[in-house]
Amino acid sequence: MGVKVNKSTITQILQAKEKRLADEHQTILSDALLIEKAKMLANELGVPEDKL
Repeated sequence: MGVKVNKSTITQILQAKEKRLADEHQTILSDALLIEKAKMLANELGVPEDKL
């Protein structure tokens, strides 16, 4: 006896997976932007790069 899955269930699973992947990508992009902004601010404040 197997599990019955309809088209709606598969669609919902795929949409959730797609949203999770998009959220992960957004997080990575946000982290990269924050790092670059912190580097720019440190540079403006005269903080040596090796101190970051």
